[in-house]
Amino acid sequence: MISNAARILPLALDAPTDDVVVLDELLHQVDGDVALLRELIALFLASYPERLARLDAALADRDAPALELVAHSLRGSAYNFCAVAAAAAAARLEIIACSGNLTRADEAAAGAKYEYDRLADALRAIT
Repeated sequence: MISNAARILPLALDAPTDDVVVLDELLHQVDGDVALLRELIALFLASYPERLARLDAALADRDAPALELVAHSLRGSAYNFCAVAAAAAAARLEIIACSGNLTRADEAAAGAKYEYDRLADALRAIT
């Protein structure tokens, strides 16, 4: 668990929060294929409510392993869209879940949900 936290920690601490997503970076990720980008955004938005429901369930159950998995999933999906602030917020939550001490999990989860909501709004605006 400590090695995971050491790997994730720089991501959680060094994230800029200015831009939710950068369209140029997104287009570069898909080699300029706008149709593919729209499809990926649609998939993200379709799975978005379920991911947040899993986050809420893990928090309610105080289930650190489940919380770690959902935070890891949130982090990965945010990075797929070059959303550094959302990925960093999920990384913070993942570090807390890895530790097994969920004292600050609610606060970190609120931050992750806020950034994930911002990401979803930004992606909706693109399509």
